[in-house]
Amino acid sequence: MNADERKCPECAETIKKDANVCRFCGHRIRGGGPTDGPRNEAEQKVARNSKIGCAAAIVAIVLLMAFCSPDTPDDLGASQPTAAKKQAENEEDDLTDRSTQIMWVTRTRNGVESRLKDPDSADFKDVRFYSGGPSPAVCGQVNAKNSFGGYMGFQRFIGSGEKVVFLEDEVARSEFADAWTTLCIKADRDDVYLP
Repeated sequence: MNADERKCPECAETIKKDANVCRFCGHRIRGGGPTDGPRNEAEQKVARNSKIGCAAAIVAIVLLMAFCSPDTPDDLGASQPTAAKKQAENEEDDLTDRSTQIMWVTRTRNGVESRLKDPDSADFKDVRFYSGGPSPAVCGQVNAKNSFGGYMGFQRFIGSGEKVVFLEDEVARSEFADAWTTLCIKADRDDVYLP
């Protein structure tokens, strides 16, 4: 064996010392630098698109939560009238008010119920108003009957009023987990919690 050769740990064939993959059996040699990541161009494209997709989904959720709060007009995103601007400036002060937080929770629960097959069977737990993240949100768990009449089991939800609600089983797990850790952050002023 020459100085620039070594044995493949998988098939024991002689390969070049700098080889990252055995040409005989396809075994990937550890510590080979670039081979620690995706193996080929297709895998690189999938990895890149997955990261971009996750980031885009999280940004979309945060933006929807920010622009579709329960007490803002639908056309607020296009151009804010003076009254709406003042309302947005005072929103942080309003969030300390318990009745405002209860309104957020009530509207979000209505939005969750509207997404369920049997809204009357909805059973909520651990529902809390959160304003410690980038935008206010209501997070909790819901259990309801499916179309066969059986309960599905508790699943988490994130919402911001009746129009913006995300159920855990409707979003990719990793994206929902990222949104949960980003938006469901308790601030000192958050007072509303429904066990």
